[in-house]
Amino acid sequence: MRKVYFDTNVYTHIRKRDYGITTGDVVRLKSQVEKSKLRIYVSSVLLQETTSAILTAPFEALERLRLIYRIGRPNQVLTKYQNIIEGVIKQHATGSPLPSFLEPPPLRLKSILRNQSSTTITTLREIAKETEAETQNQKEANQEHYEKIWPSAKEEKEQGKQQTFEDYWNARSLYVAKRFADLAGYSMECKDKGFEGLLDLTVIKTMAVGMLSQGYSNFYYKTSIPRGDFNDLQHAVYGAAIGTLVTHDNKFAGHLKKLPIDGFEVIDIHALVSSL
Repeated sequence: MRKVYFDTNVYTHIRKRDYGITTGDVVRLKSQVEKSKLRIYVSSVLLQETTSAILTAPFEALERLRLIYRIGRPNQVLTKYQNIIEGVIKQHATGSPLPSFLEPPPLRLKSILRNQSSTTITTLREIAKETEAETQNQKEANQEHYEKIWPSAKEEKEQGKQQTFEDYWNARSLYVAKRFADLAGYSMECKDKGFEGLLDLTVIKTMAVGMLSQGYSNFYYKTSIPRGDFNDLQHAVYGAAIGTLVTHDNKFAGHLKKLPIDGFEVIDIHALVSSL
């Protein structure tokens, strides 16, 4: 069975038939899912983002949720991305079994979409408002989390110097690995094994490549790190945990392809359909 994770923009393009997507492509995807030859994983973050969009774009958000449930069939969803990062680090540090990264979807949301009525959007708005503060707090926590890890190139920039990305990676990737180990609570265990080993883990290397590639671009060509970059990295974690990230964000895909990552690929929907 082919296993993939769709970025949010892919669902939008499927629904609108943008990005050159045809009805034939969608029929093929659904057919492969129904035959259990393809599994499209869904994350808790994806559901949360889409439900929150009900407040500003209700029709589009509802249609995206319907599509997610039609082709993703999320009887289980991927847990919070932080749990995935901590889980792979814990396994590396202690040798304990890798925990399951799947959990039941929000029952209320699943029930509403299975039994839709004239009040569906109203009910989804209520859910979105209930979780709005939590969503905002999570975004701020993400920003704080990444700002603690993101190495700065400010000094080099002020001196008018610019490293190659390879030099930038060599100078900072180990620092990023150490910070992940520290935040996961396994710094001493990882130190004993060598922090370099963390960069052999697909999820951790994906995060490090994504963060440092974004950081390289932002520090040398911009003045700040856009909040959207933090959201992109969450989806990268899910893609890395599954093995394939399907995205139509070409800029972010380019960041993730800056260095080879064993066990991980970034493709678009056309490459996926062609492979089925």
